[in-house]
Amino acid sequence: MNSIADLLAREPDPILFECVAGSVAYGTRVTGSDEDIRGLFAVPSHAYLDLVRPPEQVGDDRNNVVYYSLRRFVELLAGANPNILELLFMPEDCVRRTTPEMALLQTEARLFITKQCAKTHAGYAMTQIRKARGQNKWINNPKPEAAPGREDFDGRWRQQDSGELDFDAKNMM
Repeated sequence: MNSIADLLAREPDPILFECVAGSVAYGTRVTGSDEDIRGLFAVPSHAYLDLVRPPEQVGDDRNNVVYYSLRRFVELLAGANPNILELLFMPEDCVRRTTPEMALLQTEARLFITKQCAKTHAGYAMTQIRKARGQNKWINNPKPEAAPGREDFDGRWRQQDSGELDFDAKNMM
């Protein structure tokens, strides 16, 4: 069971929460932006007695659609995962489906804001900055199709960085 279709075929009405996330939720959507769907699902307790453990997450190949199991969702909340915490604070106009269980978690969302959140959010922000800088290097200095040969070097170091700051802003939002 790797996709949401598999989950829906196996379990009756497992979805506890579904929302549109990403650029739509942040108000940064532009022409050509994809639609990111995030959600939460539950499986019956007897599913944990099977020889095969229920999935922790299901989604599509590009991670544009991702649903977390209730169990995994709570584990990630306890670890102050930024991608999970944001689901507790989704704007109402981005929520497609919710349940009383998710509403209770959202009502008590402040309980999940801890000192650990500052650390995980800062780490997440630094990762996004590194991704953007890495994209900058690739844009300004794309790698050649073939590895350079001995004749391509003249024994001197050359400045390859143009010094321009042309970031891939997607990772900065």
